[in-house]
Amino acid sequence: MKDKLITIICAILIAGTFGCEGFLDTKPADEISDELISQDVAKLEMVLMNAYQDLYGGEGFGYRGLIGLQLYQDLRGLDVVSVDIGTGWDYQYIYQYYPTVTEASGSVSYFWNYFYQEIRQLNTVLKYIDDAPGSDDVRKRVKGEALSLRAYCYFCLAQLYQQTYAGNEDLKNVILRTEPVDPADVNMKRASTREVYDLIRDDLNTAIGLLEPAGGSPSMHINKNIAQAILAKVSLVTNEWAIAENMANQSRQGFALMSATDFLKGFSLNPYMGDENNSEWMWYLPQTETTSVGDATPMASWGNRNRSSIKWETDMVFANEELLNLYETGDIRFAQFWQRNDRANPATGANYWTSNKYSEFFNGPFSSSNSMSPGGRKINPNYTGTNPSADEIFNMCSDKAMPTTYIGQLSLIRAADMLLVEAEAKARQAGKEGQALGLLNELRTERNASTLTGLTGTALVDEILKERRRELYGEGTILFDIIRTKQGLVRSATHSTRVNIPATDYRFISQIPSAEFTYNKALDINLDQNPVSGTAIPANMAAGK
Repeated sequence: MKDKLITIICAILIAGTFGCEGFLDTKPADEISDELISQDVAKLEMVLMNAYQDLYGGEGFGYRGLIGLQLYQDLRGLDVVSVDIGTGWDYQYIYQYYPTVTEASGSVSYFWNYFYQEIRQLNTVLKYIDDAPGSDDVRKRVKGEALSLRAYCYFCLAQLYQQTYAGNEDLKNVILRTEPVDPADVNMKRASTREVYDLIRDDLNTAIGLLEPAGGSPSMHINKNIAQAILAKVSLVTNEWAIAENMANQSRQGFALMSATDFLKGFSLNPYMGDENNSEWMWYLPQTETTSVGDATPMASWGNRNRSSIKWETDMVFANEELLNLYETGDIRFAQFWQRNDRANPATGANYWTSNKYSEFFNGPFSSSNSMSPGGRKINPNYTGTNPSADEIFNMCSDKAMPTTYIGQLSLIRAADMLLVEAEAKARQAGKEGQALGLLNELRTERNASTLTGLTGTALVDEILKERRRELYGEGTILFDIIRTKQGLVRSATHSTRVNIPATDYRFISQIPSAEFTYNKALDINLDQNPVSGTAIPANMAAGK
């Protein structure tokens, strides 16, 4: 079949250059031939723009685009609890690990198809960009962004569909497609994990040489800082500590940790909250009222309503009580949790705790008592800190004219994440433990937590990993941390669904979707399929078998 690009934006081929808002409100249309796309750099940039648009994802319940992947990962981890309220959403199934990773599972096929659709568009850009006429400056930027985004897609796929890199370099991983072809037309075997990560690192290193720095401003479009941040994350997985340290440090240059006040505003990044200039955000997906992913947003899944309670929410995701126990009571992050009066954990009988992290605003009462109106916002009554005060937050964030649609921006990478990557990478290198502890305390001080002393070796690394849980819950990082560090997952009695999954168990890893074996004749389902469970790696998982 002649190469075609799937679903690009027809209108933008006529419109030419446009701003972010115009792009976000554009609707996808018909297929356009490669001959038309490859005529100049500007048209290839439009293909890239559509790939960015698709980061929001299509239809899905517990998973939609990159934000859906974040929620999917958190639901499978330790710090989030889900409750079934009979809506037919997939949250509870994901949380229960039923049947999350089987070849017929909706999540397995969704993420496989989603990332390969992205990769196909990016491969179109990369196939033609070097020879297409047009501005060389635009060419460099478009190529760098496409390489970075392709690397990120393969990085997600590699972690979802095979054991982590270290010690498993020669296992069968995902299929390396680097040409813009319809997968149904090309029979390809699974590449080794080493080959997949080699491509990821090559793409990112090339991109870093092509892209310009961010200048301290958050961006939807990948710049040099974001490409460095992705490479830092990749290097943690590959245990290349010096590269992870260097890339994480460089990536956050120009970005400062947010203040305690900014942290309590919620992760919205919109003018209604006065936090659109948050100094910590690096990579994010903007939303408008017409492009909001609605009930697939973190704001919806965590059950956060606006002041008039006019937004419908899924209201099925809550914080595990053991996460709250990780905080000191004066930690500003502890302040954002509050206990419901209308949802009880069947495992404990106590009401669930939720979080203001993804609120678009705060809605009273902010009293120290445990009483609250349904859907109300409050400061944790057990919070002992004084900066900022409950009254300060209420006066700053109440009485806003909020739209009826969720428009809080969607965070992908923050400077705090990069600081913790740098700290972990330093902690794993001889002679740098003191520097690692200093970075950890830099973040803790900004969050009003106490300074830690005397930590070295494994204890230091473990504390940094706990700090990642305190800082990054709800942002889709923790299960990948569990997998890359080869930890098990043991849920206590505070979870409504308890699991005990040993390290390296294939229940963490997805199977290849059954449809891939139907049209890809280079694969044999008996030789090329991942196990559903178990810690033993079958002999046929070795590349070349």
